[in-house]
Amino acid sequence: MLGEKGYATACIGKWHLGWDWDAIRRVRTSKGNSYLDFDWSKPVPGGPLDRGFDYYFGDDVINFPPYAWIEDNRLLRAPDCDLEMEETELAKEGNWETRPGPALKDWDFYKVLPTLTEKSVEYIRSRKGAAKPFFLYVPFPSPHAPIVPNDEFDGQSKAGPYGDYVVQTDDACGRILKALEEIGQAGNTIVIFSADNGAEKYAYARDEKYGHWSSAPFRGVKRDTYEGGHHVPFIIRWPGVTKPETVSGVLISQVDLMATFAALTGYALPDDAALDSHDFLPFLTGKTATAPRCSLVHNTNKDYAIRDGKWLLINAKSGYESGFNKEWEKRHGYSADDQAPVELYDMQADAEQKRNLAGTHPERVAELQALLKRLLEQGHSAPRLMNTANTSNVVAEEKNNKQGEKNDDKTY
Repeated sequence: MLGEKGYATACIGKWHLGWDWDAIRRVRTSKGNSYLDFDWSKPVPGGPLDRGFDYYFGDDVINFPPYAWIEDNRLLRAPDCDLEMEETELAKEGNWETRPGPALKDWDFYKVLPTLTEKSVEYIRSRKGAAKPFFLYVPFPSPHAPIVPNDEFDGQSKAGPYGDYVVQTDDACGRILKALEEIGQAGNTIVIFSADNGAEKYAYARDEKYGHWSSAPFRGVKRDTYEGGHHVPFIIRWPGVTKPETVSGVLISQVDLMATFAALTGYALPDDAALDSHDFLPFLTGKTATAPRCSLVHNTNKDYAIRDGKWLLINAKSGYESGFNKEWEKRHGYSADDQAPVELYDMQADAEQKRNLAGTHPERVAELQALLKRLLEQGHSAPRLMNTANTSNVVAEEKNNKQGEKNDDKTY
């Protein structure tokens, strides 16, 4: 989309979204995926270039093979061994968690984040004086396992190696922002920082050892339908538009970025794209104080949770999917499970999700279950696809297109 609007586009980092490794496979050995099975000289389809990016540099994902650098759609060096990592070999925190498979003999997991950071800085510096604005997508491998902060960051967080890895990630962000300043584009660049899920279950041990709860103030970790499972950082720096050091409690999803960028650049999204994306540009620019979306659906293992305003419904007996930690609940003052068929929480008054109100607000439970049913049957939530909102959406789209015409030279 941004390429069609005149942007140079690059992805530097993790791309765990569909590399077609079978397309370069020669044979399949008894081991399943040996470095000898592939013709590494061939281009690999399914990467960022096939999704519209002009440039890519990365390594698929830090704990999956092949453990080698990829530039555009080819490996810079062919793997020359098969990595076999024992689970007993630990990173600085948690298990190593690497999958066996093709690798370079001299591959160093501790160099992944620094290398991607430097490549991102190099890309930004290369845009100095360029005629085109740019879109740079930097999916970091950190702080995903293996937890491998460089030694210089050890002990800086007082929350263990995971915390130190977060500090190193923050340092990487700082280096990228500094590069924007160096080329004179800091004031003309929208920067968005976010994450892909809540903390992994190692957070329980970290809370016990260091007194640091990564999901605070929420309950739950990755995979859980409690808020801590999927409520993530979302920071926007848009000079002249977003006010520094302000916090908003409105409900926003990462998928809303698609419709928002489309509105900003004057791009007409087709009806089969971004089916759950809500344009929150009017909210960011101060034209409206209302939330960009009224509901958000999240599911794991067929269990659903739905947010509508301040209300959160766990449409199951429990929101735990990653396991129940009795000691954590005791330490944080949670009462015993009431065995109710569903759970309802007022997130304004009870962000920790301690008081199940399903029994005292059955009408709210029924409303949220009906909304969940409607969204699932409908298959989308994008307001531009609602028949009842066609007229107002066209007007809003025209206004947003005018806003986009004024901001076509923005970078992201």
